[in-house]
Amino acid sequence: MAELSNDPLGQLAPTITYDVNHHGSVHLAKLAQSAGIERFVYTSSCSVYGLAEADIVDESSELRPQTAYATCKELVERDVSALAGDGFSPTFLRNATAYGASPRMRFDIVLNNLAGHAWTSGVVRLDSDGSPWRPLVHAEDICRAIAAALEAPRETVHNQVLTWEPPAPTTRCANSRRSSPRYSRSPI
Repeated sequence: MAELSNDPLGQLAPTITYDVNHHGSVHLAKLAQSAGIERFVYTSSCSVYGLAEADIVDESSELRPQTAYATCKELVERDVSALAGDGFSPTFLRNATAYGASPRMRFDIVLNNLAGHAWTSGVVRLDSDGSPWRPLVHAEDICRAIAAALEAPRETVHNQVLTWEPPAPTTRCANSRRSSPRYSRSPI
């Protein structure tokens, strides 16, 4: 999870994004393999699906990454998967958009931005008509998924891509004021 994950940064400096996210992650996997680490969980992203043609996607869906960040995730999956063997067992978790408290909060993430604006202004603001949906997953749930992948029988998760989205927190905002693409509702 220690990669550059801000899309504007990735577009501004794609070479740095590829160096850190793609090459750095593959290098880390190779170091783990050479050190005799048998299980390796890579936190990928649902962003690899990009602009999907289907409403629902899964691990067999076509990958259509739209950003340097998402492209790097796809490349790491490909390159680390090639390292899989008897002594090295990677698992790839394609997480939904992460949210949650952090010592260095990122307010560019959709739910953190929404909550931060609501907390500071007392207004829930949506920058859409309310119809878009976004799969969300709390950082603690991602940690639980990583632990579950490491504890699972090797043959179950060996070199597998798993889309991780918890059962409930997909967010869809309903808006009865469809004529306005920006609206606020107050109080919270």
